[in-house]
Amino acid sequence: MKKYWKFIIFLGSLILFLNIISLWKPFANAYLEYVYPYLADGLGKLTSCLSFPLGEILMYLGILLLFLAVLLLVILLFKRKSAAYRGFCKFYYKLFLFALLVLLFLYTTNWVIPFHATSIYQQISPSCDYDFNDLAQLRAWLISQINESANAISRDSSGNIIYDENVDQLTYEALRDFSNDYPNLSGYYPKIKVALCSDFLDWMGIGGYTYPFTMEATISFYTTRMYYPTLLAHEMSHHKGYYQECDANFISYIALAESDSPYLNYSAYLEIYAWIDNTYMEFLSSHQEEEYLTIHENMPSFSEQVMKDSEDIAKEYQELYESNVNQKMESMAADAAADVARVGWETQDQILDELNYDGVVAMLLDYYQGTAF
Repeated sequence: MKKYWKFIIFLGSLILFLNIISLWKPFANAYLEYVYPYLADGLGKLTSCLSFPLGEILMYLGILLLFLAVLLLVILLFKRKSAAYRGFCKFYYKLFLFALLVLLFLYTTNWVIPFHATSIYQQISPSCDYDFNDLAQLRAWLISQINESANAISRDSSGNIIYDENVDQLTYEALRDFSNDYPNLSGYYPKIKVALCSDFLDWMGIGGYTYPFTMEATISFYTTRMYYPTLLAHEMSHHKGYYQECDANFISYIALAESDSPYLNYSAYLEIYAWIDNTYMEFLSSHQEEEYLTIHENMPSFSEQVMKDSEDIAKEYQELYESNVNQKMESMAADAAADVARVGWETQDQILDELNYDGVVAMLLDYYQGTAF
């Protein structure tokens, strides 16, 4: 047997073995703690040397190569008698298979195995059956925290927020400070990159994306400065091996909320509130009993400063979008991208259950029990 096929069989068998053994949590947990950090940091340092998102370009290249593989196969039906063409196809498909297996190996070592480790949600294992009163008290407490954060953040003479330009380092420090509870958060953090496909991400409702095979984290160009810290922390949590969405949300929110930076506090509390408020309003809309309506009527309100900040944040996004979006592409692809995203979110909800984005609500209630209620 030729060396090529021996290597292909070996690599394919190794990938299969690693995927199977990753289902055993003791192995996945040990891998996340002792092996993954070296792979993530090593690869992250290499790709950080590039100013562009290599992972995104490789994704486009992979799509192109797959299309070419299909095209070559179709042409082969008509040129099967050509020895030269058959030789070229053989070379191409062998190279394609090799590249595919290398990609699958990196995907397995950098995503599949750490993904199967015990999640923070499972470690916390919220055991309390929180009710609407708990949710309402946390919501009221968050409103007060947001109002305080709005007063604490730096502003210019016109009352506009002065955003700290050193936000990346502040965010990384906040995550490292949280490493006593979650050790993987210590160490190196790569530079975040702006996604080339920011328009499509925005239409799909995606703020950022982490590429496991290059360990690069990207964010949408249309990210507002207030949302930026929590999104950055979220993607960096993925980079550190916390791939469950509820875990990444929990880490990003709590780490920034506990930071010494009013800017990070404000960003975190606004995002925490968004999740709590969504669940709160969903419950309220389906339970119109007087006791719940009375609680809602007595709920505190945001300060005028917070309301003005919210308007400014929305205006910032709108100006970014209108001045940079590809309008021709928007008319052709925006609706299709939104439909693809909708199917993707629904599929993820079914697969991940409580480990999807919604699981963070239970984690936040558990974390703030004894503080907010």
